[in-house]
Amino acid sequence: MQVVIYHEVRLEALDKILREGIKRSDQGEKSDSVVQRTDECLESRISQDLAGKGLSRRRVVYGYLSSGDKLVDITSGEAVEVHSYSEQRDLILLRIRVDTSKCFVSDLDAYDAVKMCVESDADDTLLTRLAERYWARVAPLDEYDGSYRRPEVMVTSDVDAQDIEVV
Repeated sequence: MQVVIYHEVRLEALDKILREGIKRSDQGEKSDSVVQRTDECLESRISQDLAGKGLSRRRVVYGYLSSGDKLVDITSGEAVEVHSYSEQRDLILLRIRVDTSKCFVSDLDAYDAVKMCVESDADDTLLTRLAERYWARVAPLDEYDGSYRRPEVMVTSDVDAQDIEVV
C-alpha cells in the first residue's frame, strides 16, 4: 500500500530529483556536525534485526508524516497546513508516494536525548542505553500508533521520480 509523506530539498537539487528521484543517502539536508556524530553513534549501535530491514540513519529518505491535507511538523509535533508550512521554509517541499512496507517512524524526542549526550561527550554506557531506547522506539509505519510527539519517517528505499510532486 502506498502513503503520502513530505520531504524537503534544496532548490538546486530539484531538477535532478525530478529527473532521477530521491536516493537514500546519509547527508540529506544535514550539515550540523553534532547531528552527523549523533547519527554515527546510533548507526554503530543498531541491532542486526533492524539493520536487516534496511534501517539506517545513513541510508534512508527522511520525511514528514501526512495527516489529511496537513503534515506533522517535526519541530513542534503539530499538524500544520502543507502550503503554509511550505511558504515559511527556504527548502522546497515535495509530496512523495512511498510503499508503507518500506517506512518506519522514529521518535525525535528519543533522538534528541542521544544528541544531547553526544554533544556533552557523555560516557559510552549512557550513549548505548539511549541508543538502544531510540532504536526500540522505531516502529514500522503500518504499526505506528501515533504516540510520538515528534515523529519522523524513515523510508528504506529510493523514491522514483514519478512518485514525486512539488508542493
